[in-house]
Formats: sequence, C-alpha cells, structure tokens
Amino acid sequence: YHILNHANLFGGHYSASARNLIDKLLALI
Repeated sequence: YHILNHANLFGGHYSASARNLIDKLLALI
C-alpha cells in the first residue's frame, strides 16, 4: 500500500518499478 502511494506520486514511470518490486516481494512469500 505504501509503495502504491509512491507510485501515484511519482507517476507512471515509477509505477512500473513498483510493480516489479511487488512481484519480487510476492515471489518471496
């Protein structure tokens, strides 16, 4: 949720990086 808020602030370019980070975090679970 915190990462998604940052994605909204920084815009679409950061959103792609956030998605990749989320995918990595989910893979660890």
